[in-house]
Amino acid sequence: MKLAQNAKKVALMTLGTAAQKYMMKLGDQQEILMGIADVIMDTYAMETAILRARKLTASQGEDAAARYLDITRVFCNDAVLRIESRAKSTLAGMSEGDELRTLLAALRRFTKLTPMNTIAARQRIADEMIQANKWCY
Repeated sequence: MKLAQNAKKVALMTLGTAAQKYMMKLGDQQEILMGIADVIMDTYAMETAILRARKLTASQGEDAAARYLDITRVFCNDAVLRIESRAKSTLAGMSEGDELRTLLAALRRFTKLTPMNTIAARQRIADEMIQANKWCY
């Protein structure tokens, strides 16, 4: 959940920077808006996946929801990397010099992540699907 909360901060930081820089002409900056929209979409998807996994775990137990938790963790791990990359390029499109360095330092703090073993998690997910011989999620 902390990753999703930090992703929201990244979205607000990029949107706030864009609003300050472009003010009423922000609508003309399609590439900047597209980058911010990508960050917001991944943030929303992360939070939704986390909340659904929590709900499933609460109702069925952690053992029954193990693959869903793997899916959520893999998605969130990958989403943070996408958010960081997209925010970095969007901020670089708006700022330079000391201002950019300051924004990138904040971005690094918000996207700090200890990477998980997504390979093992993806293998567990695939093994369960192969065993079921269908898309079971």
